[in-house]
Amino acid sequence: MAIHTFGPGTLTVTPTGGTASQFECQVKGVEITSEYEEIQEEVQYLGDGCFEPATQSRNDSISIEIDHDLTATGMYQFCQTYDLQQADFVYVPNINMGTATPAQWDGTIVVTSPNVNADEYGARIDGTVDWAGVGAFTFTAAADTAPAA
Repeated sequence: MAIHTFGPGTLTVTPTGGTASQFECQVKGVEITSEYEEIQEEVQYLGDGCFEPATQSRNDSISIEIDHDLTATGMYQFCQTYDLQQADFVYVPNINMGTATPAQWDGTIVVTSPNVNADEYGARIDGTVDWAGVGAFTFTAAADTAPAA
């Protein structure tokens, strides 16, 4: 069994019809969440064993802890520019997680702006961006195991 680590990785976000931007040098943590919603309840019929199973849909989201780069090429400006627009993303938590193909998540999100926190004088300005997915993300498993540490 191979246990994988966070980093060195990549986060690439490409707005619909736009140019890809990379933000891994701002990312401190990532959480991918799946939420399930029942869209039809199970239906039982008179006949023995006759039923339609319940059906569900899945929507994913990605939450990213960042240290803010407040320049024109930082994530905050990207989010302001593409606020409420769709974008494709590819998140690779560790580029060394499989020498042939590292594990990754990809999908489409709706861009929203992160919060901005400044706890005390001289502290880094940080925040979290929560991007709702458009449907489910795709997970691609690593093609082979990472080299031994």
